[in-house]
Amino acid sequence: MSERSAPPAGNRPPRGTRTPCPLAVPASATLLIAVHPWDVDGASRAGLRTAWLCRTPRPYPATHRPADVTAASLPELADRLLTWRPPGAPP
Repeated sequence: MSERSAPPAGNRPPRGTRTPCPLAVPASATLLIAVHPWDVDGASRAGLRTAWLCRTPRPYPATHRPADVTAASLPELADRLLTWRPPGAPP
């Protein structure tokens, strides 16, 4: 979003209703895949669905919001995403 396309201060939509891209896709319909727990936590707090690719033996921090999907490799993540359904999604 450029400075010109950004809405003027005070005229922005309420928090949680902004979309992450100009396609008007709600945040809850998007998925962030990350290797850093802080990215997963931030995306979850912004309303996105999340997946954590755990590449180290370190546990996921208990102080962060958990990922919707967790995997140790890209093939495992792909398999999990093929069968995963977000809460409230039709079967």
